[in-house]
Amino acid sequence: MIISETINKRLKTHFLFEILCAFIRCKSLPFLLFFCFSAPSFANFKIAYVDVPPYAFQAPNKKAKGLLIDSFRGIAQTLELEAEFVYLPHRRLLDFIKKGNVDLWAGLDKSQISDDLALVSKKPLFVMELQVYWKADTTSVDKLEDLVDKNLILISSYSYGGNYNKLSQASRSVRYTINHEDGFEQLLSGNKEYLLVYKQISEQIIDKFQITGIQKTTLAKYDLYVKLSRTYPNAIEVMQEIDEYLLTLKKSKD
Repeated sequence: MIISETINKRLKTHFLFEILCAFIRCKSLPFLLFFCFSAPSFANFKIAYVDVPPYAFQAPNKKAKGLLIDSFRGIAQTLELEAEFVYLPHRRLLDFIKKGNVDLWAGLDKSQISDDLALVSKKPLFVMELQVYWKADTTSVDKLEDLVDKNLILISSYSYGGNYNKLSQASRSVRYTINHEDGFEQLLSGNKEYLLVYKQISEQIIDKFQITGIQKTTLAKYDLYVKLSRTYPNAIEVMQEIDEYLLTLKKSKD
């Protein structure tokens, strides 16, 4: 009797196992096929950035930080993609873009990247306002051309909207600095010099250290647009989603 009951239990177990296998074969196979063939071929959203503190920079822990980085994260979250930030020197960024090694980046509307390599957002992601500061006893300036044959203080990692070489070559002298805070320190300790910096962080430094006795003017505003590689899967549809996100973002700030 015991042997008979054991055999029956084994038969029942085997029968249930066969039913389960049949269910998996019949019911799950279409799902598995759908999952395998419809899953995206990309895992992460590779976002390139260069060192432009405080807008974008690599922290000591190798993590991407900055105001521009936060905006990139908002885009990735909207697209439900995992952002993978790729830190690159400016000279290597162009090479990476041309080879299709990055998916997303920010840049001026007109740049060295041709239209056949990238899609450009309809609205800017970020606006960088270039300002020049000088001490009260220094001659005032109104535009970039006024800085010819002047003593300048430039942040070494900035391109100044593509004007870096022009500024450094046309100046009387150049002192280089690593960031805004050091730049203002040099300005206050120097004589007849002009410091070129960006608005948002400059205002923070001035408020933080209660800097007085200086004047300023805005030289230019640079609109940074989202640029998406045309090699990215469904690039046109993805850029449409990015444009919708930027439009919504702008309406929320108005």
